Amino acid sequence: MINCLNVNLDINPLREGLDINSYGTKRHIKIPVTDINDNLISFLKTLNLTVVWTELFYTPPFYFTTIHTDYDCGAIEGDYTKLNYIFGGKDSLMYWWRPKPGVSNIVEDTAIDSQYIDYKTTEVDLIDGQQVKFPSIVQVGIPHNIRTFAESRYCLSLVLRTNNNTRLTMAECIETFKQYLQ
Repeated sequence: MINCLNVNLDINPLREGLDINSYGTKRHIKIPVTDINDNLISFLKTLNLTVVWTELFYTPPFYFTTIHTDYDCGAIEGDYTKLNYIFGGKDSLMYWWRPKPGVSNIVEDTAIDSQYIDYKTTEVDLIDGQQVKFPSIVQVGIPHNIRTFAESRYCLSLVLRTNNNTRLTMAECIETFKQYLQ
Protein backbone atom coordinates (compact mmCIF):
# COMPACT_ATOMS: atom_id res chain seq x y z
CA MET A 1 0.00 0.00 0.00
CA ILE A 2 1.34 3.43 -0.96
CA ASN A 3 0.68 6.15 1.61
CA CYS A 4 2.91 8.96 0.32
CA LEU A 5 3.99 10.14 -3.12
CA ASN A 6 6.67 12.79 -3.58
CA VAL A 7 5.70 15.20 -6.34
CA ASN A 8 8.14 17.18 -8.46
CA LEU A 9 6.40 20.58 -8.62
CA ASP A 10 8.51 23.70 -8.61
CA ILE A 11 5.65 26.03 -7.64
CA ASN A 12 5.63 27.90 -4.36
CA PRO A 13 2.23 27.07 -2.84
CA LEU A 14 1.67 30.52 -1.31
CA ARG A 15 0.95 33.79 -3.09
CA GLU A 16 3.94 36.07 -3.54
CA GLY A 17 4.59 38.10 -0.42
CA LEU A 18 3.17 35.48 1.95
CA ASP A 19 5.48 33.59 4.27
CA ILE A 20 4.51 30.42 6.12
CA ASN A 21 5.86 31.85 9.39
CA SER A 22 3.45 34.81 9.16
CA TYR A 23 0.58 32.51 10.14
CA GLY A 24 2.01 32.06 13.64
CA THR A 25 2.20 28.92 15.72
CA LYS A 26 -1.42 28.08 16.38
CA ARG A 27 -1.68 24.29 16.01
CA HIS A 28 -4.39 24.20 13.30
CA ILE A 29 -5.76 27.06 11.24
CA LYS A 30 -7.85 27.44 8.12
CA ILE A 31 -6.03 29.24 5.33
CA PRO A 32 -8.09 31.08 2.70
CA VAL A 33 -7.82 29.45 -0.72
CA THR A 34 -7.04 32.97 -1.96
CA ASP A 35 -3.66 32.68 -0.16
CA ILE A 36 -2.66 29.90 -2.56
CA ASN A 37 -0.43 30.83 -5.49
CA ASP A 38 -2.44 31.43 -8.68
CA ASN A 39 0.18 29.45 -10.62
CA LEU A 40 -0.51 26.40 -8.46
CA ILE A 41 -4.28 26.85 -8.84
CA SER A 42 -3.85 27.12 -12.64
CA PHE A 43 -1.56 24.08 -12.77
CA LEU A 44 -4.05 21.97 -10.80
CA LYS A 45 -6.84 23.07 -13.15
CA THR A 46 -4.85 21.58 -16.06
CA LEU A 47 -5.19 18.28 -14.17
CA ASN A 48 -8.94 18.89 -13.72
CA LEU A 49 -8.46 19.51 -10.00
CA THR A 50 -9.72 22.27 -7.73
CA VAL A 51 -8.48 23.29 -4.27
CA VAL A 52 -11.58 23.28 -2.05
CA TRP A 53 -10.08 23.52 1.44
CA THR A 54 -6.73 24.68 2.75
CA GLU A 55 -5.42 24.30 6.28
CA LEU A 56 -2.16 24.76 8.11
CA PHE A 57 -0.85 22.51 10.86
CA TYR A 58 1.96 23.66 13.14
CA THR A 59 3.81 21.01 15.14
CA PRO A 60 6.41 22.03 17.74
CA PRO A 61 9.72 20.18 18.16
CA PHE A 62 9.75 16.75 19.81
CA TYR A 63 6.02 16.17 19.47
CA PHE A 64 3.89 13.12 18.66
CA THR A 65 0.57 14.35 17.25
CA THR A 66 -2.82 12.77 17.69
CA ILE A 67 -3.46 9.69 15.58
CA HIS A 68 -6.50 10.50 13.48
CA THR A 69 -8.38 9.90 10.24
CA ASP A 70 -9.63 12.88 8.27
CA TYR A 71 -13.41 12.66 8.02
CA ASP A 72 -14.71 13.24 4.52
CA CYS A 73 -18.42 13.71 3.82
CA GLY A 74 -19.64 10.62 5.58
CA ALA A 75 -16.67 8.39 4.73
CA ILE A 76 -15.34 7.29 8.10
CA GLU A 77 -12.33 5.62 6.54
CA GLY A 78 -11.26 5.00 3.03
CA ASP A 79 -8.86 6.01 0.34
CA TYR A 80 -8.61 9.77 -0.06
CA THR A 81 -5.65 12.10 -0.26
CA LYS A 82 -4.31 15.60 0.30
CA LEU A 83 -1.51 17.57 -1.31
CA ASN A 84 0.86 18.61 1.47
CA TYR A 85 3.71 21.12 1.52
CA ILE A 86 6.08 20.73 4.46
CA PHE A 87 8.14 23.63 5.83
CA GLY A 88 10.84 22.80 8.38
CA GLY A 89 10.40 19.67 10.47
CA LYS A 90 13.82 18.21 9.62
CA ASP A 91 13.71 14.42 10.02
CA SER A 92 10.02 14.46 11.02
CA LEU A 93 8.04 11.34 10.19
CA MET A 94 4.48 10.67 9.13
CA TYR A 95 3.00 7.38 10.31
CA TRP A 96 0.01 5.41 9.04
CA TRP A 97 -1.95 3.01 11.22
CA ARG A 98 -4.64 0.31 10.99
CA PRO A 99 -7.43 0.29 13.57
CA LYS A 100 -7.53 -2.89 15.63
CA PRO A 101 -10.57 -5.14 15.15
CA GLY A 102 -13.67 -3.87 16.91
CA VAL A 103 -12.44 -0.26 17.25
CA SER A 104 -15.11 2.20 16.18
CA ASN A 105 -14.56 5.80 17.24
CA ILE A 106 -16.78 8.83 16.83
CA VAL A 107 -16.40 11.83 14.54
CA GLU A 108 -15.17 14.98 16.30
CA ASP A 109 -15.03 18.62 15.22
CA THR A 110 -11.82 20.61 14.89
CA ALA A 111 -11.44 24.27 15.83
CA ILE A 112 -11.70 25.20 12.12
CA ASP A 113 -14.95 23.38 11.29
CA SER A 114 -13.43 20.26 9.79
CA GLN A 115 -13.91 16.81 11.25
CA TYR A 116 -11.71 13.88 12.24
CA ILE A 117 -11.73 10.59 14.09
CA ASP A 118 -9.27 10.28 16.97
CA TYR A 119 -7.43 7.08 18.00
CA LYS A 120 -5.33 6.08 20.99
CA THR A 121 -2.08 4.21 20.31
CA THR A 122 -3.65 1.15 21.95
CA GLU A 123 -6.44 1.14 19.31
CA VAL A 124 -4.20 0.95 16.22
CA ASP A 125 -1.29 -0.96 14.73
CA LEU A 126 1.53 0.80 12.87
CA ILE A 127 1.64 -0.11 9.16
CA ASP A 128 3.95 2.51 7.59
CA GLY A 129 6.13 5.52 8.29
CA GLN A 130 8.26 7.86 6.23
CA GLN A 131 9.44 11.41 5.76
CA VAL A 132 7.09 13.64 3.78
CA LYS A 133 8.85 15.83 1.23
CA PHE A 134 7.92 19.16 -0.39
CA PRO A 135 5.33 18.65 -1.84
CA SER A 136 3.76 15.22 -1.37
CA ILE A 137 0.44 13.52 -1.82
CA VAL A 138 -0.50 11.74 1.38
CA GLN A 139 -3.15 9.22 2.34
CA VAL A 140 -5.49 10.73 4.95
CA GLY A 141 -8.39 8.25 4.75
CA ILE A 142 -6.72 5.95 7.29
CA PRO A 143 -5.33 6.79 10.74
CA HIS A 144 -2.14 8.84 10.52
CA ASN A 145 -0.02 11.24 12.57
CA ILE A 146 3.29 13.10 12.74
CA ARG A 147 6.37 12.92 14.96
CA THR A 148 8.73 15.87 14.98
CA PHE A 149 12.23 15.94 16.31
CA ALA A 150 14.51 18.97 16.93
CA GLU A 151 12.79 21.28 14.42
CA SER A 152 9.23 22.57 14.37
CA ARG A 153 7.13 21.79 11.30
CA TYR A 154 4.46 23.53 9.27
CA CYS A 155 2.25 21.53 6.94
CA LEU A 156 0.19 23.41 4.37
CA SER A 157 -2.48 20.88 3.43
CA LEU A 158 -4.71 21.18 0.34
CA VAL A 159 -7.90 19.21 -0.21
CA LEU A 160 -8.33 18.61 -3.92
CA ARG A 161 -11.49 17.60 -5.74
CA THR A 162 -12.00 16.46 -9.31
CA ASN A 163 -14.40 18.06 -11.78
CA ASN A 164 -16.90 15.44 -10.53
CA ASN A 165 -16.50 16.90 -7.00
CA THR A 166 -14.86 13.76 -5.61
CA ARG A 167 -11.65 13.33 -3.61
CA LEU A 168 -8.80 11.53 -5.34
CA THR A 169 -7.81 8.03 -4.26
CA MET A 170 -4.11 7.19 -4.12
CA ALA A 171 -4.42 5.23 -7.39
CA GLU A 172 -6.07 8.24 -9.04
CA CYS A 173 -3.24 10.46 -7.77
CA ILE A 174 -0.66 8.11 -9.26
CA GLU A 175 -2.42 8.36 -12.62
CA THR A 176 -3.13 12.11 -12.45
CA PHE A 177 0.36 13.15 -11.29
CA LYS A 178 2.32 10.38 -13.07
CA GLN A 179 4.62 12.72 -15.00
CA TYR A 180 5.40 14.68 -11.81
CA LEU A 181 6.19 11.82 -9.43
CA GLN A 182 9.74 11.47 -8.17
